[in-house]
Amino acid sequence: MINIGAGFDDWASWPHDTTALIAHDLLADALMREAADDLERPHIAICTHLATGTVTYLGPYPSGLHAVMGAAAEQAGLQDDGIEVRASVAVLLPPLAEPW
Repeated sequence: MINIGAGFDDWASWPHDTTALIAHDLLADALMREAADDLERPHIAICTHLATGTVTYLGPYPSGLHAVMGAAAEQAGLQDDGIEVRASVAVLLPPLAEPW
């Protein structure tokens, strides 16, 4: 019986079916490739003012690393002025070929 609430580290609760293990590995590889590809796509930095909820978007930046550096610089500059913000980044994906 599979324990649905088990974490990914609890392999003893997973079925020892070769097909399931191969499928798991293929899915994990595909997700890792997609995540790695996303790092090279354009990103924006998002800064949220913690007191007011005002959101500022910065960019686009050429990659995820550039966006992280831009978000960190913006956050540090605002904190120097006594303004607390939460900074994050988001990948910019190409538009959908077909609208909904």
